Amino acid sequence: MKISKRNIWLHSAILGASLWTTSAVIAGPSSTTCVVDNTLDTNASLPPVAGSLRDCMTRVIAGDTITFDPDVFDLTNSNAETTINVQDPLPALDDGNVTIDASDRRVTINGSAAGSSVGIDMTSSNNQVLGLTIVGFSSSGIRITDAASNTIGGPRSTGIGPNGQGMRISACGSFGIEISGGGSTGNTVKGCWIGLDASGAAPMPNVAGMIVQGGAHANTIGSVVAAEANVISGNTFEGITLSDAGTDDNVVIGNVIGTTGAIDGPIPGRTSTAGNGSAGVFLSRGTQSTKVGGDSSGESNVIGFNGGNGVEVRATGSRRNSVQGNRIGKNIRGGIALFDGSNDAVRPPNITSVQEIGAGSTGSGVALRLTGTTPANGGIEVFNDPSDQGGAFLGRKDVLSGAWTTDVDGTSGENLSATLTDDLGNTSRFGVFGLTSLDTDDDGVSDVIETLAETDPADPADTPTLLHEALSVSKMSIRLNFKSSGRDSLKFAGGLTLPSGFTPDSSRLGVYVAGHSDHLNLDSGGHGSSANSKVLFKTSSMTGPVVKYGIKLAPLNGGLETSGISEKTTTGDGERWVLPVAVTLGSSVAYGTVTVTYKATQGKSGKASMSK
Repeated sequence: MKISKRNIWLHSAILGASLWTTSAVIAGPSSTTCVVDNTLDTNASLPPVAGSLRDCMTRVIAGDTITFDPDVFDLTNSNAETTINVQDPLPALDDGNVTIDASDRRVTINGSAAGSSVGIDMTSSNNQVLGLTIVGFSSSGIRITDAASNTIGGPRSTGIGPNGQGMRISACGSFGIEISGGGSTGNTVKGCWIGLDASGAAPMPNVAGMIVQGGAHANTIGSVVAAEANVISGNTFEGITLSDAGTDDNVVIGNVIGTTGAIDGPIPGRTSTAGNGSAGVFLSRGTQSTKVGGDSSGESNVIGFNGGNGVEVRATGSRRNSVQGNRIGKNIRGGIALFDGSNDAVRPPNITSVQEIGAGSTGSGVALRLTGTTPANGGIEVFNDPSDQGGAFLGRKDVLSGAWTTDVDGTSGENLSATLTDDLGNTSRFGVFGLTSLDTDDDGVSDVIETLAETDPADPADTPTLLHEALSVSKMSIRLNFKSSGRDSLKFAGGLTLPSGFTPDSSRLGVYVAGHSDHLNLDSGGHGSSANSKVLFKTSSMTGPVVKYGIKLAPLNGGLETSGISEKTTTGDGERWVLPVAVTLGSSVAYGTVTVTYKATQGKSGKASMSK
């Protein structure tokens, strides 16, 4: 407690230099407002400049508010004119129940000359900080340590400043926001841009976006109110980390993590310009009962374009962490990944068949009937996604272990995925419809793809690089021959346009089509062949790298349902099938599904062609 602060104010009042006024901002008989009327700062060993931010933060006590002079911090003034360049660490907010309000002003606090310091350091409870831009501190932009019920930010639509009541925290040498200690509970972060520039569209990275650790519990990151969404993007490493035993019951809702908006549309290169460099949300070292998203309106997070997984969970003690109702897509390494037996090693559901049953209930898309199996009681969620993630949420259903059926609206029967959240709250990785879901080492990559990429399906540390880009398939022809003896065979010819990073380089090429798997050694010109297959690899300035692949006549080794032809739907003049296709070059993988229409019946030869 800074007992002497009011005495200092009284002395200033006697000299006629007081900047304090009575205020109704926070109720209480002694509530006062300190107005910051200049951008000056001094070394902490010197007396603070009267009317500076350091002066106000030195003098405030519980119930007080700090605001900013409307002439000095006018919105028409430049950023340079309204920036407070801090020379040393600012005084901590250690009294509690203090408000710093810049929601109607342009105020930047720059810590690049402040040495090893935190921007705003909260060691007390019930404070709120609104509207500031905080940049350049060598440590975290805001730190809460063993303190409860603090509020960082608010609706960006409230207030006329560039952030409204929200905050922007960028270019800090540690975390944008750090919440630590078992006494840190009930804190809220909302309406903040963390890791972005003033436009909100380009990176201005912190080393990492946010961390909640050391037993901090029951804190909320985000809001169900759209104007209070945090955008946590562009950071060098993780977007949000929740770590350590006792760091339980925290909530991550309504945020945008790794992008600046939606995840629709084509992939702009490997990632958006604002993806976090590592996982979007990283749960580790025993954190439990974290809620990422939810089943209520506004709780969904958008998690996309991150350099790691969208959501990654590590350590056996990290349990009962739920990931529900979110839009997770276009993350470089995958959607949801569970390592080390985390989340009780819950397995994903299988989608075993899909049928179109009519038009979508909203007037667009199609109604789909899905059947499958699940390893435990709980709730399944179904998604459409061009790879193995969950970019478009389709619906949820409570199920018992075993078989299940549900109807959803989708864009097509292709590219479906599903998660299971069991009755304890553990959410699985995405189970993908199309490629076999068998994943022996539970690293989020199917055994089929691992075998193609020549990584060990039983070793979670030996995992291929997944590019997660949909394949572009052209000039495809498939002939299927069905024999009463069961010696069914497939003849395939086609061209696959591969992601721009694929080059032959005398690599091993693996191709999986409809249950047929083959490896070929490419020469320096990109040519290769095997007993049943031949490959021609070429590049085009118009389309990028293309592989032309032909299977002369390959056995299907059983019926269609076990061959890898994953969906079979009756059409007007035949059947429509979805075929899983995967291509590997070295340790890189691209995979997806293609739709074909087959116009023959069982027991006869027939031709299947790609459905446009």
